[in-house]
Amino acid sequence: MTYDEPTPPERQVWDAFPAGVAVDFRAAPEEDPAEGAVWGPERTVRGEVLRTLLGMGTSPALCI
Repeated sequence: MTYDEPTPPERQVWDAFPAGVAVDFRAAPEEDPAEGAVWGPERTVRGEVLRTLLGMGTSPALCI
């Protein structure tokens, strides 16, 4: 996976990852993330993206 492949929400996670910044896709603070299975693609991050980031450690910029 390269930097150009992720969707906009995935890119948010990709960009935040090296700095250890949290990305919160909840619509409101009281929204339960456990209900995330019904969220749409605008709040979805594929496992492939997470796997790629975790495999790169703290240097996802290496794939740009």
